Amino acid sequence: MDDIPSWHIVGDWFDNCSCAVPCPCTFAQAPDNGFCESVLFWHVREGHYGDVKLDNLSFVRVGRWEGDLWARKATGVAGLYIDDHADDRQMEALPAIIGGRAGGFPGWVNECFAGGRQSRGIERAKITYEIAPDLGHWGVEIVGRVKAWAKAIIGPTSPPGKYPQLMNAPGGETGPGPQLVTWGKSTILSVDAHGFKFEYTLNSAKHIPFDWVGPRPLGRPGLEPHRGQCAPHRVSQEGTGRSSERHLEPLHGGCAPYQEQTGRRSSRRLLIQPRN
Repeated sequence: MDDIPSWHIVGDWFDNCSCAVPCPCTFAQAPDNGFCESVLFWHVREGHYGDVKLDNLSFVRVGRWEGDLWARKATGVAGLYIDDHADDRQMEALPAIIGGRAGGFPGWVNECFAGGRQSRGIERAKITYEIAPDLGHWGVEIVGRVKAWAKAIIGPTSPPGKYPQLMNAPGGETGPGPQLVTWGKSTILSVDAHGFKFEYTLNSAKHIPFDWVGPRPLGRPGLEPHRGQCAPHRVSQEGTGRSSERHLEPLHGGCAPYQEQTGRRSSRRLLIQPRN
């Protein structure tokens, strides 16, 4: 990968797929019925590929894959849409990243498709999306092609304004680390794009932040925290001269420390600074 520049993208990811709730992927299991038809969405809040800026770009993947991805026994077919305001250099950079050619976590995912991956093309499109600040709902549309909306799951015992979330997923679709998976259920999943045509309702959906770097091969996932993840930090024990490691708990994309004496979460949030 000597010809691949260093890159880094950070933002929001969500999916809407044919599997039932809860999605088997998050638990590193094979998809329901042996296949998955889905819409995957990424919004890059900030990023770069070498000297190519990737800030404020979205892209959508529609496709189908079969087999056990997490056992590295999958085959897949997909098409990609990229924001219509992307320039030519950005149109080259994003497919290199998401297709795995530029290494990082997408490169690891690419290796899971032992049966191969086929592309049905890459097109520019006007992509509209919405992600609620409290993650109560999310969705994306490409007029006449893709409509995928979901709401966070609630039930009789849900605390007001709280949604089911999972940390340290064994099959985290945005990579290893303590990113929070927010569970949802689709309200509509309709696709007529890149030769795919399918429609589902009341199926699996979820939101996960992502923070990817490359081009170095990932190796064993999860050994190094990136910005947006929660690394160990050193806590001094006052009056003892000793210190110990504590881990920070993710909270809506930030890292909130527990108060040592009470065990309650502090209202203070720590910001993880960008890596150089």
